[in-house]
Amino acid sequence: MPKASPNDSALSRRSTRLANLKASTSQAPPPEPEFEPESDLESESEPEDASLPMDKSKWRASTIDPSRMILKSDIRPLYRLNPEKDLDGLVSTKERRVSSIGQHLKTAHRYKEIEVERVAWRKNGGPKGFEAHLKKLRERYEKSYPNGKGFRVPAAYHPDAQALVAAARSDVWVSRAHGDKWLWHVCNLHIHTAGRSGRKIERLKCALRSLPVYPPRTAPPSKLSSSFQTLKALLSEAPEIGMDGTPVKNEHNVIMEDIAFPSDYGWYWSPAYLTKLYQALMAIIEEHGLGPDGWEAARWLVYDQYSRGWEGIEIGEETARDLAFGWLQPRLPDGEYPKLRFGISDESKPPPIWIKYNALLPIGE
Repeated sequence: MPKASPNDSALSRRSTRLANLKASTSQAPPPEPEFEPESDLESESEPEDASLPMDKSKWRASTIDPSRMILKSDIRPLYRLNPEKDLDGLVSTKERRVSSIGQHLKTAHRYKEIEVERVAWRKNGGPKGFEAHLKKLRERYEKSYPNGKGFRVPAAYHPDAQALVAAARSDVWVSRAHGDKWLWHVCNLHIHTAGRSGRKIERLKCALRSLPVYPPRTAPPSKLSSSFQTLKALLSEAPEIGMDGTPVKNEHNVIMEDIAFPSDYGWYWSPAYLTKLYQALMAIIEEHGLGPDGWEAARWLVYDQYSRGWEGIEIGEETARDLAFGWLQPRLPDGEYPKLRFGISDESKPPPIWIKYNALLPIGE
C-alpha cells in the first residue's frame, strides 16, 4: 500500500473536520441572534407602507424621559436603526468606560433616547408605524425561535411598560383628579422603586382602587390678601420630617407621643400649631368665602405643605391611602373627624377649634 504524503494527510484531516461540522450543524437549530436581523434594504429604506400618516402634529407624545440616554451599540438591536446612517443631525456625548472584555478603557457614545425614538418614528411613518414594525419583527422572531430568550425592544415598548402607560391614561385617573396630572405624577413617584414593571402596575391598580376621589385642584389668587398671607406665613413654620422618621424642621411645632405596651412612639403636628392653621383657614372663609378665591384654594396650600413635608400618599401592594386627605375634606357629620393623624392613638382628635371650622365648611356631595 503506498504511503500517504503529508499533504494527503492534511487534506484528509480537513475533510474529516468539515464532515463532522456538517453533521453537527445539520442536527442543531440555528443560533439565536441577539435581535431579529433585517436586510440592508429593509433597514435603510423608507417606511414599507407609503400610506402611513406622516402628519407629525397628530403623533402621540413620547413616554420616554427626556433625560434618558442610550448607548450607540444598543440603537440597532432596540430601534432597528443604522447608527452610521440614520442618526444624521443627532448629537452624541462621549464617555470613557471600562470594556466588558478585558479591563481597558474605551470610548462610548450616548444619544438622547427620545431623539432616537423620533428617528424610528419618522422612518416608519409615526409611532403606530414603528409599533407595527416591531410587532412584525416579533412575530417573525417567535416563529423562528419559539424557545428564545426574548425579543428585544426599547423599555418603553415592553408589554409591561405599555400596560403601565395605559393605566396612567385611564379615565379613572382623570375622574380622580378632575383631569389634572398631579395625582398621576405623585403615584408614579411612589411606585418608581417598586421593582419590575409588573409590580408597578399592581401598585398603580391598588392606588386607583383605594385612593379617594379628589376635589379639583385650585390655585390661590395671584394677589394674596392679608388672610392668605397669614396662612402662607404659618405654613413656612410647618414641621417637616426626615428620611429616618424624625422631625428635621420647625420642631417647636411638633409633639411626641409614646405608649408603653406595645412599645411605640410618634411625632405629630402640635395642637397649638394646628389651632393657628384652623384659625387662619376660618379667616380666609370669612374674607373670601368657600369658593375658588377662598377656602377651595386655601385647603390645597395646606394639603401640599403637609403631604410634601410630613406625610401624604402611601401605596402598598394591597392597599393605598392618603394621610393628608383630611385637609381637603368638606364638612363632616357629628362624631366623624378628618383623615389626619393627630396622635398615636386611633382615638386622637383634632384641637377643639376644629369643630367651629368644620361647621363653616360646605356639605360634600
